Amino acid sequence: MFFEGTLAWSDILFLLKGAVVTIAITLAAVGIGTLLGTLFGVIRAGAAWWISSPIGWVLDIFRSV
Repeated sequence: MFFEGTLAWSDILFLLKGAVVTIAITLAAVGIGTLLGTLFGVIRAGAAWWISSPIGWVLDIFRSV
């Protein structure tokens, strides 16, 4: 089996497209996580116990996973 280690321009463009998609997914996940974390934190801090308690359970489960 013969393996040639050179990269063509099409290979480099393919890798760059993958890097752009990876960065886009990462930024979206960070943004959504920040928004949800802020929302849940505000609700948990200011809501009645019967609202903040279930949110606390869900947050504790996600933190331990």
